[in-house]
Amino acid sequence: MNIAIRVVRRALPLALAAALLGALAYHLDVHETLARLGAIAPLHLGAAVAATFVAVVISAVRYRLVLRSLSRQPVAFRPVLELNLFSVFASHLAPMGVLADTARAGLGAYVLGITPGTSALAVVIDRILALVGLLICAVIALPAAASYGTPRALLLPTAVGAALALAALAAGLLLANRPSLRRRGPWLNRSADGLVVLVGSPGPAATQLGLAVGISAAIAMMTWLLAHGMRIPLDFGAALTYVAFIQIAQAIPFFYAGFGIREVVVVAFLGSAGLATEPEAMALSVGIGMVNLLVGLPGVLLFATLRLVRQPSDPAER
Repeated sequence: MNIAIRVVRRALPLALAAALLGALAYHLDVHETLARLGAIAPLHLGAAVAATFVAVVISAVRYRLVLRSLSRQPVAFRPVLELNLFSVFASHLAPMGVLADTARAGLGAYVLGITPGTSALAVVIDRILALVGLLICAVIALPAAASYGTPRALLLPTAVGAALALAALAAGLLLANRPSLRRRGPWLNRSADGLVVLVGSPGPAATQLGLAVGISAAIAMMTWLLAHGMRIPLDFGAALTYVAFIQIAQAIPFFYAGFGIREVVVVAFLGSAGLATEPEAMALSVGIGMVNLLVGLPGVLLFATLRLVRQPSDPAER
């Protein structure tokens, strides 16, 4: 029974992604989608990969800030960046994104010379900060999305969902700071302390918001470059407007590397606004998934060549 449950858990994300992709392919012109993918200019593809790499670098800055707030010691940037690159690639190997984060936490404990608990906590807080940043960017983008002609049937559920998620996260942070809950375990206590250090005052909160905007801008640039490489007339403003919605969709852990659900969101938003035909939107979304895979390859190479090693214990060696 346990083996059957494991098989189902591993196969479910792949099955869900395949089902959604198959449903879209049934209703769209697959030949046009494949033609758009095959026509992408190598220069645009390379530039899109570079833009996504910039986003990974910015996310590594955020992850490093989290690690420093928890470990209370200097943390070198290079191994943090390498861990993030590996995590991007691992998300295409693991059936669920949470397993890639589990691998990042395990490797982080060894590479960074910190306890497994601290490493796991850092990954959790990093994910929370990433989600909060995406939700805020999505809320900010709603008026622009309306101006592009996105139907209210899409905007209203998005607005309500983002507001509820932000409210839930804020309530969770307030509850975690209650003394009665803090006394129940050091893990919760450290989580609350770490989040307070990172977003509990205007300066650090502004830093986190700036990092979130920077990541969104880099991913929007990647999307815009891909679109132009496929000869899809998507302007940068539109790419910047919809990028948070796309990122939130592909972060949902129940789909393999974001495939399936990301395509549904891109086709729904860009198609309904008349910014791209449905086959064009489908090709663009699949292209985004391909770029994510390419960006993660350096992480594998760094591990394979043993360049990812434990940080020196002496700060002077860093």
